[in-house]
Amino acid sequence: MEIVFAIIVVAVLVYFVVIRKGNYAFWQKVQRYPDIAYDFFLESDCWYVEDGINDIVQPSRVEGEWDGPFLLNLPNGPVIKVWGKVGFYEESEKELDTILTAFDATK
Repeated sequence: MEIVFAIIVVAVLVYFVVIRKGNYAFWQKVQRYPDIAYDFFLESDCWYVEDGINDIVQPSRVEGEWDGPFLLNLPNGPVIKVWGKVGFYEESEKELDTILTAFDATK
């Protein structure tokens, strides 16, 4: 009985910590190419990056307006936080996924 309970607790934690925080497959791919993703996020208006480096005005954190934070480990650098503007970042996510998939194909 304790094992079943432990499995349920782990499943719930995985859901809330990993899956609910965005498209898991996409963020795994982003983690393989963090420099490309970081540059892409900085160039797009539908992403907000909190990196402690760039002076980007923090958007309002109205509930439901931004999804995140999504965490991205930069090579030889900090872990940054990324938020996506609801209704806009989803298309941008697909665009970056296409870029990263093409980059995967060249390797």
